[in-house]
Amino acid sequence: MRFIKLKLHNITSLRGEHIIDFGEALGHEELFAITGATGSGKSSLLTAISLALYGNTYKKTLNQWEYVTQDETEASIDLEFSSNGVVYRALWRCKKHIDKNGILRPKYTKELLANGEITDQDIETIVGLNFEQFKKTIILNQGQFAEFLTATFTERKLILENLAGAELLSGLNKNLKEKIREMSRVQGELEARIEGGLPFSEDDLKAMREKVVVLNKERPTLEHNVECFQKDEAQLNELVKWIKDINRYKGEEQGALLELQTSNDLLQKSKDDYRVWQKDFDAFKTIRDRRRDELQKAIQFEKELDSKTILENTIAQKDVEREKAENQWQSNLEKWNKRQKEISATIEDLKLDSDYLLLSEISRNAIDALMAEWNESLNQLNINLSKIENAKSAMDKTKVRGSELSAELVQLETKKSKLIVNPEEFNQLDQFKEEHSLLNRYIGPLDESIRNSDEISRKIKNKSIEKEEFQKQLILRKDKVEKDQLRLENLQLKKKQAELEQAISTIIDHHHEGEDCLICGNNWNEEKVKQLHLNKSHSAQDLNSMNQLEKDIQAEEIRIESLEEKVKLMKSEIQSTEIELKRYNDNLIKYCSELKINKNAFNKADLEKNLDLLGKKIRNIEDNASEAKLIEQALKQKNEERLKLRDEWSHQNDIHEECLKAKTNLELIIKRSYQDLKSRLPEIPSELSQARNYLKKQHEFRHQREKLEQEANDLKQRLEQGHKEAGERNLEKTKDATIRTTLLQEIQQLRQKLSPLIPEGSTSKALKAIEEQDDDKNKQKDHWQAKLKELEQKCETNRTKHGFISEQLKKARSELEKILSTINSRDSRQEYKNLNDFSRGFDKLKTLNQSHEIEAAFNEIQLWFNEFFMVEFKKSKESFKALETELIELKKSLDIDAKKRKELEKFKEELDIAIKKKRRWDELSSVLGQDEFRGFALGLVEERLVEQTNFELEHLCEGRYQITLLENKKQSQDFLVIDNWRGGGERKISTLSGGETFLVSLAMALSLAELTRGQTEVDAFFIDEGFGTLDRDSIDDVLEVLSNVQSRGKQIGLISHVKALTDRIPVNLHLEKSNLGDSKIRIIYN
Repeated sequence: MRFIKLKLHNITSLRGEHIIDFGEALGHEELFAITGATGSGKSSLLTAISLALYGNTYKKTLNQWEYVTQDETEASIDLEFSSNGVVYRALWRCKKHIDKNGILRPKYTKELLANGEITDQDIETIVGLNFEQFKKTIILNQGQFAEFLTATFTERKLILENLAGAELLSGLNKNLKEKIREMSRVQGELEARIEGGLPFSEDDLKAMREKVVVLNKERPTLEHNVECFQKDEAQLNELVKWIKDINRYKGEEQGALLELQTSNDLLQKSKDDYRVWQKDFDAFKTIRDRRRDELQKAIQFEKELDSKTILENTIAQKDVEREKAENQWQSNLEKWNKRQKEISATIEDLKLDSDYLLLSEISRNAIDALMAEWNESLNQLNINLSKIENAKSAMDKTKVRGSELSAELVQLETKKSKLIVNPEEFNQLDQFKEEHSLLNRYIGPLDESIRNSDEISRKIKNKSIEKEEFQKQLILRKDKVEKDQLRLENLQLKKKQAELEQAISTIIDHHHEGEDCLICGNNWNEEKVKQLHLNKSHSAQDLNSMNQLEKDIQAEEIRIESLEEKVKLMKSEIQSTEIELKRYNDNLIKYCSELKINKNAFNKADLEKNLDLLGKKIRNIEDNASEAKLIEQALKQKNEERLKLRDEWSHQNDIHEECLKAKTNLELIIKRSYQDLKSRLPEIPSELSQARNYLKKQHEFRHQREKLEQEANDLKQRLEQGHKEAGERNLEKTKDATIRTTLLQEIQQLRQKLSPLIPEGSTSKALKAIEEQDDDKNKQKDHWQAKLKELEQKCETNRTKHGFISEQLKKARSELEKILSTINSRDSRQEYKNLNDFSRGFDKLKTLNQSHEIEAAFNEIQLWFNEFFMVEFKKSKESFKALETELIELKKSLDIDAKKRKELEKFKEELDIAIKKKRRWDELSSVLGQDEFRGFALGLVEERLVEQTNFELEHLCEGRYQITLLENKKQSQDFLVIDNWRGGGERKISTLSGGETFLVSLAMALSLAELTRGQTEVDAFFIDEGFGTLDRDSIDDVLEVLSNVQSRGKQIGLISHVKALTDRIPVNLHLEKSNLGDSKIRIIYN
């Protein structure tokens, strides 16, 4: 076995949950150490493994619940391990609870799982080790073996006895003495039993044997009479039974005929009532259909009314919006007119300038001439500047538009490439449309055919199950009838006797005292009558049981006939349903062939999904094709626009160049005009500065005036546009008013049409009321049909019942005739021995040889049967029973005597065996002595242990060391070590170093584990503490030995507190203890 994972919860100092995943923690390493301070819980891990597997602890003698963490009420252990290729989980749980006495008590549960499922195997079978073997095989106490090597001979016997589990040797003599005492007690008891003697003397045995011979001679006559009585009792019971049946069938036949007539009358009345109701229902359907049509029209009117109302509300909303626009227009008109007046006044003010009037007339004339020329040049310059700006703006706009067109062209090309990802889909459009049409045409019929086919299959299955159920019931009821008939046959004998006694009782009640009986001719005194009534009371219970049984058989026969009829009907229905199923399957195969799908793989949801996907694919292809066409047109238009923009940009660039040239020329003209003005006006240099200011100010005034004139033009355009929009609104308002008037009239007309159609006020309520009436009528119809069907079934049942009772009556009379014939053919005097009086009474019964005579004399026959026949029958039975009882008692006494004689022989044999056993135990006790055998057995174990230890040392140290036993002067043995690398010299165990001691003790621990495990392969074990103090060389030796053992594929866990040793082991499971006493597990990698 090999450990995989250990999960702990509240175990000793490990409070809470702790998980050790050996596979994850160790990786490819097989050697690990368990380290930690004293009391941190190192041994708790081994305890947890023992508890999970065996529910026991390997070291301490504590109860299980004492391993639960202090102050906690529950704990659990989950150990996962593998054995023989199977992964197992061993679960142990402990939960403390308060019992009814208020005492806290623990409750334990254990589970074992194999590959995730609970298994019934026990842990010893899985692991191959019992608990004692597990302790010595998996948990190696190396420290004890180190003590064992250095102990004295006496101490070694005690340690070896403990290690090898040979504790029984010390109590062997005590057990022998107890066995000897027990065998002496058994010997005394057997001797006492033998002295007890036999129950009967020889004379008693002889008398009993003679009595048996006499009784056996008398037995045949009594037995013959009892058999005759039993035979006649059965016939007479059957006779009375058929007479009773005839009388009962007569009454039942009359009752069944009356029930049949009543049910037929009720059926006819119900059919007449149903016809009347059907006429009312037909009239209701006519009214319902007409009303439903009216309401459908009303729904159309309502829809039309709603649409027109919505349109009228839309027009009204437009009127509101137009009113708002008109008010806004009037407000803007006032503001614009006011602004226009302000602009006109400002322009007039700008035309006058006081500085201009300060100049002389000559200056003014010169300036005016200059200004005329200059203004013309400036106007031309401004025109050119405007053209330059316009051309530049046009070029910029053209450039921006060109960039936009390029981006749009890229977007259109990208969109086009995305639309036409798979050109083959466009070629398959017609194929997709054909598949879509075919799927759309056949999906409905196919689904209906499959649903019908499934429904019919379910019907066939249900009917088959129902038929099988009926057949099972039929078989069970037939079996029950057969069993009841057997019981009935057994009770008929008792019934005949009871009915005969009843007849006799009736005759006695009606005859006068002192007269002879009409049947048997005997004179019945008071004592005989009392005896007859007593017999009658005893047989009443048997009669009741038989009558009830007869009723049960008749009821079962009726049920059997009904079930057989149902089975036939079920077979017929199944055959017709299978024909219908074949027709649907043929259609289904046809549809599936058209659609090229597998009938068994049909799924309506999948087909509908495929239909939707196909439709979407077709629409996507068509939309993509349409959109691609639009994109092609847009691309064409954009390319044409781009060519036009290029031509426009070239034209605007030419204009821009020409305007720049004109601007340069005008600037030269203006400069030249200024020079001319300066040369022509030398006399007014003082006014030149004022002229410059004037020109500058004049230029500003002109710019401001142009700006105001532009604003005035804009206002004028706004006014014109506003007047135009106001006119359009008025025209639209007039048109909408006309439409609204028409809509209101149509709405009024629709409401007038709706008013008589839905007086209830709601079409949906009216439709719901009609549907409710329709549902109610359909429920009434179903009720009528169910009622008629029930009455027809009742009529048929009564008809079947009447026919059955008539047949039973006929059968009963036939059976009665047969019984009378049998009775008349018998000679009762020859049959009954020593009962002549009884035979004469029986012969008198034969005189009533007709069935109608028997029926008339039924009471007398029943009285004779009950009070005479059954009395004689009882006497014969009692005589025969007494004889049988005496014979049985005699045979029982003889058998007891024979059995006692056999027991005495057996006791004598057991006594001889007990004497021999006691003699052997005495001899063994004298041979074993006091303690010699124990020492001899432990010596053999020690020799086998030494032999196996040398075998382990051969592998661990390459044959260097061996151990041997040497006898000393005190007739005891000591251990010696042979070092083959040093010439094979012998030395004492005490001379070994720490590492060498570990090596030899580990080899001895492995040897005991090997001897203990039997046939079980052990792949993992733990070495418990006991290393003592190790120097560096010893640590190297220990690690070398452990590596050697690990190389065999063993998983080794080393529990040690020697830090110098554990630091050199690759993986440490370190337990850290806190100040509060709790521990936690930490994995340290060295």
